[in-house]
Amino acid sequence: MAPPDSQNSSSDFWVNTNFSDGRNPTIFLSLHHANSSEILWSTSFSFSKKDDLELESYRLTIHLWRQIELASARLYKQDASLEPKWWYLTSYHRIKTEARTKESWLEAKEALHALAQEKEPSIYVSFILATIHYKALLERWCPLSEYESRIRELAAYAMRFNAGSQYSMFIIALANILAGDNNHSISYLKKITDINPLCVRTRNLLAQLYMLQGKEDLGLEEVSFFEKMNIDLVDQPYNCATKAILLFLTKRFNECIQFCSEILFIMPETVIPRITMISVLGWEHRSEEAKKHVELFKKHHPNFKLDQLGNVIQGIHYEKMDIVLQGLSLANMKI
Repeated sequence: MAPPDSQNSSSDFWVNTNFSDGRNPTIFLSLHHANSSEILWSTSFSFSKKDDLELESYRLTIHLWRQIELASARLYKQDASLEPKWWYLTSYHRIKTEARTKESWLEAKEALHALAQEKEPSIYVSFILATIHYKALLERWCPLSEYESRIRELAAYAMRFNAGSQYSMFIIALANILAGDNNHSISYLKKITDINPLCVRTRNLLAQLYMLQGKEDLGLEEVSFFEKMNIDLVDQPYNCATKAILLFLTKRFNECIQFCSEILFIMPETVIPRITMISVLGWEHRSEEAKKHVELFKKHHPNFKLDQLGNVIQGIHYEKMDIVLQGLSLANMKI
C-alpha cells in the first residue's frame, strides 16, 4: 500500500483479512511487510445491524493507513537501506516531526531536501517538506522570507507537474495562506476533502482558516470529524488545540477547559492551550486556578515577552483577539 498519488509505487505491505460469521460477525485484520516476519499490527472489529458500517469502515481505513505510516518509520529506523527512499525515509521523518521540535525539523529538512532535488522527485516528498516548513514558520524556527520562498517553489513545481494530486493541492493551499489568500486556500482544501474526505490534516487546517475568518461554527464542523474517527491521530495535542480555541471563541467554556486540560497533561509546555486555559479561567472568574496556570506558563516560558503574544493568537480573527486579551487581564496575567 502506498499513497494513491505516488509515482512508480510498489507495495511491500499487505493485509491479511479473515471473517468470522455468527451472532456478532467479526473481521480480523493483520498488517505484514515483506522484510519482516512479525505481524506489524492487528485488530478485530465486531459489528451488528445497528452499527453505522460506513463510519466504521472510515475509522478502520484511517487507522490502517496510520499503522502503515508508523510501521514504515519503524522499519526504516531498523534498516536505512529500505527502498523506495521517498516512502520509507519520508515516513520516518514525518512521524519524527510530530514531536514538533526544532531538532526534528532540522534533521528532516536536510534528509528530505536531497530527495526533493532528484530528477523526478515524488510529490509526496514535496508535500511533507512543505508541511514541515510551514510548521517551522508557525513556530518561528526559521527566517520567514526564506521559507515562504521555499514553499512557493514547491507549490510552483506541484502546480506545473502534478496539479491534480491532493498532495499538490495541499502545498498550493499552504502557499496561498502565506500569500494572505485564505479564500483560495479554503477552495483547494475543500477540493482535497472531495477527493479524500478522510484526510484529518486537511480538515484541521480548514478549521484553522475558518477560525481566522471568524467562522467558528464551520471550524467546529470540521473538527467534529476528528471525534467521529476516534483514532490516535485525533488525540495529538495540536489537533486538540484547534478545537480548544474554537470552543473558547464560541463561549463553550467548560468544554474548552476540559480540552485544554487534556492537552496540557500530555504537553504542559505548549503555549496556545495554556494561554487559552488562562483566558477562559479569567472569564469564569476562577482566579486561583488561573493563577496556577500563569505560574506554570512562566515556568515553561520564563523569557516570554508581551510582544510575542500577537504571534500566539494570530490564527484568531482580529475582531475576536480582544476576547483572549480580556480573559488574560481578568486572570491578572502579567508578562
